[in-house]
Amino acid sequence: MDSYKDSGIGQFIWDDDFRAWVLAPTRELEAYWSDWLREHPEKREVIQSAREIVLATTVREPGLPASEMEASIQNTLRQLTTVQGSPAKKYALYSWLPYAAVFLLVCSLGWLAYWRMPSSLPSAAGKIAEATIAPGMTTRQNNSRSSLDIRLPDGSEVQLQPQSRLSYPEKFASEKREVFLTGEAFFDIVPASGHPFFVRTDELVTKVLGTSFWVRSFQKEQGIMVRVKTGKVAVFKHDEENESDPSALEGAYATVLTPNQQIVYSRKEAQMEKSLVALPEPVSGVFDTFRFEYDDVPVSRAFEDLEKAYGVDIVFEESLSDCPVTASIGGFPLYEQLRILCKAISTEYEVANGIITIKGSTCK
Repeated sequence: MDSYKDSGIGQFIWDDDFRAWVLAPTRELEAYWSDWLREHPEKREVIQSAREIVLATTVREPGLPASEMEASIQNTLRQLTTVQGSPAKKYALYSWLPYAAVFLLVCSLGWLAYWRMPSSLPSAAGKIAEATIAPGMTTRQNNSRSSLDIRLPDGSEVQLQPQSRLSYPEKFASEKREVFLTGEAFFDIVPASGHPFFVRTDELVTKVLGTSFWVRSFQKEQGIMVRVKTGKVAVFKHDEENESDPSALEGAYATVLTPNQQIVYSRKEAQMEKSLVALPEPVSGVFDTFRFEYDDVPVSRAFEDLEKAYGVDIVFEESLSDCPVTASIGGFPLYEQLRILCKAISTEYEVANGIITIKGSTCK
């Protein structure tokens, strides 16, 4: 767990395990990095910046030949050596250049590999392939290196990520709104009672009434990810979908997600794993109403504040409810806030299946 504690952004963006977690998360990788971030909350901003760089500069098709890759790396290393060998008085002015050079190297390799790509992505299977060519359907494909903003017929907004494709009707049907995704996109859906919204990928269906969430489903990756920012969604496998009640979110086979929860679907195992996201974000419009200052108050009050502020579930024994706590936890990320509270009452916490559980029955 401590092998990354001294790493900076440059080290993270080249680390194979880190890149695998960002680009093709598995249950094991999610568990590892969630635990690591809980132990190193001071690295939150570094991790977030590294994630953004990896996502912004990664090309998901075969890249450059090894000879060209090596030449680019050697050229950058020669520039770094020149900068690091400069007189001391120049170092302060140019100390940021090694980091910038690493970033530019990633960008340049991505750009060169991008131009070597085929002009279109492989067509998706089943309904997604049919939807792309069906009459009355619009297909938008993002071959650029930045997100593409799309406004759907109902006013919902989509940020389609690079090397991704979205198909949707020119006008939504009266009983439901349905789109087909290959790749990655962020959806901000306009609420419409009785008119649920469906995002279909190869194996999964994400069903919502009005919310904002991420879906990531690249055909060459081992997993599919759905992550909720606001509201509630239900995720089904295609063969377990139940649309008999189009306004219902929950069903016998649905995995329901709320803010800061996600599922990672393993294509190999055909199973979904539910968890909290690695970096839980405050619920918009709610977080600012809490000060997170506690002076000899029951710990249950602090836990309830965190539940409302982050939209998460925190489970604990009733015997812990009245344990007194004095703490100031404003300005800390969620997992650090939990660590401080648990330390104050001599307990620990764990995260499983998207739920936070406080381990302990008495406060000492």
